[in-house]
Amino acid sequence: MKKLWLAAAFWFAFSIPAFAALSPDAIVQETSEKLIAALEANRERIQTDKQFLFGLVNDIVLPRFDFESMSRLALGKYWREATQIQRDEFVAEFRSLLVNTYAVALTHFNNQTVRFLPLQAEDDARRVTVKTELNQPGAVPIPIFYKLLNKEADEWQIYDVIVDGVSLVTNYRSAFAQEMRQGGVDAVIANLKARNAQYQSVVGNGATADNGATPDTAAKAVQ
Repeated sequence: MKKLWLAAAFWFAFSIPAFAALSPDAIVQETSEKLIAALEANRERIQTDKQFLFGLVNDIVLPRFDFESMSRLALGKYWREATQIQRDEFVAEFRSLLVNTYAVALTHFNNQTVRFLPLQAEDDARRVTVKTELNQPGAVPIPIFYKLLNKEADEWQIYDVIVDGVSLVTNYRSAFAQEMRQGGVDAVIANLKARNAQYQSVVGNGATADNGATPDTAAKAVQ
């Protein structure tokens, strides 16, 4: 699981505020390189300054990810049963959960590199998959596929990431479906709020690479 959390953290790399008319693979490559450069330049600060780390994640993530589509996919058929107020609240809390989870994973970046595979898509395609590999010293490369949607005016947004064959959105959908059957949308939202609050508490108390904690131990603390 540790490699999954670390690899998944890289899908937060692929969001930049305004690169009009760039192809989806160009967006992925350019912003990936930007994230890696930021991690390398701020390695020591990231390990100790969690406010800076969360700010880095927020600055990189928010502009390019389609959190509403991700939330809709994660809730599946239950999205239709939710009111607009519930949907808005779920989107906000789900976004916070993703940011919280992968901010911790970013503290474990250590000399990884990304290999970009040739894009295979029609010129007029509205949905594409950008395929990459995360290379780690002394380990087997991890395939990471990014699914992007052309929303409008060549604005590509990410709506799912598949890490080593596992879809992050599908993983969450399975967990949310069980919670929905037990308590409905409000129960899912309440659980997300509790997990986000606890995650902040865990991180604030030092659940980082410095004291031996890993993304797995931090994640288990909020499950």
